[in-house]
Amino acid sequence: MNRRKFLIAAGALALPCAGLGLYLNDEPMHRAPVREGKVLADIHAHPSRYRSDRDTLEMLLRPGIVGLTRYTTESHPLTYEEAISRYSNLLTEIDRGKFARFRNAAGYILRTQEVSAGKFHILALGFDGNYLPFFGDARKAVDCIHRRNGIAVFNHPYIFPDRSFVRYRIGGREDEDAIHEACAMVDEVEAFNAMCISPTFGIVFPDMKAANRKADDLAKEFGFKGTVSSDAHSSLDQPKLCGIYLEAKGICVEK
Repeated sequence: MNRRKFLIAAGALALPCAGLGLYLNDEPMHRAPVREGKVLADIHAHPSRYRSDRDTLEMLLRPGIVGLTRYTTESHPLTYEEAISRYSNLLTEIDRGKFARFRNAAGYILRTQEVSAGKFHILALGFDGNYLPFFGDARKAVDCIHRRNGIAVFNHPYIFPDRSFVRYRIGGREDEDAIHEACAMVDEVEAFNAMCISPTFGIVFPDMKAANRKADDLAKEFGFKGTVSSDAHSSLDQPKLCGIYLEAKGICVEK
């Protein structure tokens, strides 16, 4: 899965995003509409590995692509490798070790990883070899992803880990230089993350929706199309509620 082939030939990120305006948990969750000749791709999600096969398959078989996103410090997400092992009799790999389709269904799975890169998170997809380690900064992470023929997406660029009770903060002016530097390296920017919610209307917990508005402006400033992801954690209802549309005929060729 060559990154340029994926981005250009397959038409990834070249179509309008689906699910803009959708926020998980604090607004009604409506699935993105089906578009003829298109496949919805939610490339950044962490569904639980501990649910029943019936419930897990119900999610995986739903039309669209789900990126089964590993994060090094978490043990709960279902990984691509585990899905292949559990459902090998139902899956056909299109790109071995990276991308597969359920036979007689419209569901796809994609191996992805949310790479910790200093204070940023970079989504890696289509990369060769084993999962990537932690990195001290974004440049080293993106360079490694590219050396492995992968695609690097800048996840939630304005959400930063924090040691406070809230655990996260929204990036401010002091972070802009580092954010812009990272934008110059990556292949795409996550312009909308559905977990950026405002559960307490900005009281106690910050209004994370502001981070999406900033990310969308950032993507436009740097000329990116912008990706949309559920970033679902544990839930099996949320993956593939939103995402980006890909040309179906560009990804459905089984080798």
